[in-house]
Amino acid sequence: MNRPALNLIEAARNRLAKATSAEGIRFEEHTAIGMLDTLESLRLIDMDTWRTLRAEFDSLADSRRALLQGGAK
Repeated sequence: MNRPALNLIEAARNRLAKATSAEGIRFEEHTAIGMLDTLESLRLIDMDTWRTLRAEFDSLADSRRALLQGGAK
């Protein structure tokens, strides 16, 4: 994987981790998935990496939603 792809992945990870609303989490999750799809289409990541990162982004989004819901109680 090249450095620009790693930078994009890290930036998406950071934006998702900092999202503070349900809409923000949803937006950042969908943006991250779109970025992964693009990187895979350009052959900058392989399908195994895509699957691993997709699971990571889904998990991060789920944990952000849980924190948001827990804070709203």
